[in-house]
Amino acid sequence: MAKKRRIEVERSEEPEEIDVPDKFKESSWSEWVRNSYAKWWYGILCMFLDLLLAIEISNRLYAPWNYFIPTIVVILLLIIELYIFHRIWGGLGILFENKKFL
Repeated sequence: MAKKRRIEVERSEEPEEIDVPDKFKESSWSEWVRNSYAKWWYGILCMFLDLLLAIEISNRLYAPWNYFIPTIVVILLLIIELYIFHRIWGGLGILFENKKFL
């Protein structure tokens, strides 16, 4: 039988580690659910709740208050929802660039 050849290559330097942004690093499923999936569902459910409450309030009020009161309610809900979001996940990304503000 023929002898197998084995090629050995010696490395003179250790390969440099490339800085990869956090969003491209692999993470576990639980981290992905908490950091990405849950945030999107929270936002979608908040928008749905705001829409339903605004429609219900405008249906139950008479003409002069049809748009003013639902707008005020939605603004107050948005402030509360942003506060809850900040308490659960920390900074608000693009809006506040991960600064603690509350």
